[in-house]
Amino acid sequence: MNNNIIKKQSSQIALDNRLNELKNKITDGIQKKEASTGTPLEKLHGASKITATISNVGGGSKETGETGIQGGMETIFEFFYLQGGQDALKNIQNNNSDMIK
Repeated sequence: MNNNIIKKQSSQIALDNRLNELKNKITDGIQKKEASTGTPLEKLHGASKITATISNVGGGSKETGETGIQGGMETIFEFFYLQGGQDALKNIQNNNSDMIK
């Protein structure tokens, strides 16, 4: 098997694994029922509910030793950045499939 094909397959596997990690982290954060303060999310509204949810994606507040809103935003941005890169890579591979062989 061609080394370039092996490298591309390994890169794709690594990218898929990272996207799955990020997706799971986002899903876990969104599914939490409480803010890091212990307040049920159903009692929060507007910006406080949004920031609490983003903080949950980051694992919880910085006061609890987690990455908070900053970590949540980094996780979300990384997911969408890598997802866009993966889509672009698939388009390139589809358009140049005869060159990859």
